[in-house]
Amino acid sequence: MAPVVRVSPGCGLSLDPDAPIVAVGHCRVLEVGDSLGNDLGWGLAREVSPTSGLELVQADVSATGLANRAFYDWPAQLEVDLHRYHPQLVLISLGGDDEQGMLVDGRAVQFPTPAWQRAYIGRVASMLAEAVASGAYVLWVGMPVMEQPEFSAGIALLDSLYLRVVHTFPEAAFVSTWKLFAGPGGRFEQGAEVDGAPASLRQADGVHYSFTGENVLATYVVRQIARIFHVRLAPTDPEVVTGWG
Repeated sequence: MAPVVRVSPGCGLSLDPDAPIVAVGHCRVLEVGDSLGNDLGWGLAREVSPTSGLELVQADVSATGLANRAFYDWPAQLEVDLHRYHPQLVLISLGGDDEQGMLVDGRAVQFPTPAWQRAYIGRVASMLAEAVASGAYVLWVGMPVMEQPEFSAGIALLDSLYLRVVHTFPEAAFVSTWKLFAGPGGRFEQGAEVDGAPASLRQADGVHYSFTGENVLATYVVRQIARIFHVRLAPTDPEVVTGWG
């Protein structure tokens, strides 16, 4: 299915593949997610200039996800946030806390059984449907490689589910962060050369981003917004991985 031609009035974002590259007008960006989403939001707050045209609203909640709706119901909260902020773009970064069982129609289903995956896909689709129905575009930012192999394998599965569902929404796009934080051979790396100098990318837990890692992630996401939505936009103080080891 071809992307919907849906240029945001006064904003400039467009998923039309033939759209010209234009300056960003005024765009409100709602960023939601878990603690890894918080890391992304903090990086974006540093890498998005107040004069860029993007107004960032960070609405992450640590330790949340789509699996445990009794603890935090993201589809319900997103509906509230959409009515409150009226964004033109929604960034979603979830999944770090979702490798757990779910209640589906009163029955427990375990990660990552087929029944669990079907239910989870429905919750991802619910988030996307709410956002696009409000008139916003969506950019789903995938999870990175993790230090603990079993946990990392689960995260890779979740990323594949996000990608599968996002591809069914013409108003949405998915960006993977896996290769951005994986070293040679696709392995987890605690640190790298960033702009030619040794730096830590991840915190000691092997999950969350360091301060520099947040900036590397945000640099990448800002550039992806520019590429995907055909706008002139650049990070204010870009930090990029220039080497490993």
